[in-house]
Amino acid sequence: MWLKWLSNRPRSHIRSRLTAGLLIFLFSYSACIFQGEETWFKEADIFIEKGQFQEAVQAYQKYLDKYPEGSFRDKALFSKGNLYYNTLNLKSLAVIDFSMLAEQHPDSPYCFRAREILARIYRYETNDYMNAIIEYHWLLGQSKDPDKKAEFQYIIAHCYFLDNKFDRSIIALNDLIALYPDSAFAEQAYYELGSAYMILNQPDQALEIFEKMNQLFPDSSLKASIDFKIGECYERMGRLNDALRQYLTVREYYKNPSAVDIRIRGVRDRLARRQP
Repeated sequence: MWLKWLSNRPRSHIRSRLTAGLLIFLFSYSACIFQGEETWFKEADIFIEKGQFQEAVQAYQKYLDKYPEGSFRDKALFSKGNLYYNTLNLKSLAVIDFSMLAEQHPDSPYCFRAREILARIYRYETNDYMNAIIEYHWLLGQSKDPDKKAEFQYIIAHCYFLDNKFDRSIIALNDLIALYPDSAFAEQAYYELGSAYMILNQPDQALEIFEKMNQLFPDSSLKASIDFKIGECYERMGRLNDALRQYLTVREYYKNPSAVDIRIRGVRDRLARRQP
């Protein structure tokens, strides 16, 4: 009888009924799958509320093991890494999860935050400046916020500086000054730029930077240090009379006048040896 009913129905009608039934089945099946996946997150939330963070980590890991192609793997990796980093103080394990998230789910909404934490670990925890630079370059390319972009650009330059790659630091600092001249990091960028030139024994370049700083930032909290470095530039360039005048001036407001006294004595000795 059922076959007779089918034979009497238009084919288009039968096809639409079958399609609708298939869609209902797929929707119900997908809902069951997602509900099954979300169970592990609810379990983890209960553990977190109880302060049982290690058990919450295990719940996330069970989800990852059970659903190798799961829809929420990025969320599980981030949540697990976040517990390792912020709660359990297991930074090395956090690096594993965040790195896996970045590699396997580069388009995830959790990826930016994960790589921010990765960059912070490399910079502050392990002093792995080159890996920190890789992360900050990625963050710089992804960010739409000009203030954050300026911050990331400065950190890149600073990491090069800390890693004794002063030539590359100079390039990055000049890029920051050119692209974000009004940023909150511009003043510090000029200061590190002059310091990098000093380390590379280019006092004429450094002097130009420090003198420009005095023009751009007349009320800078770094003024005493800048003026001291200007005296050091004069001294290295052999402009000893200029150096002496600079040191005598800065001594009045430098936080460590005994350090300036050492410089003054050194310059006076050199001047005395110049006399016939």
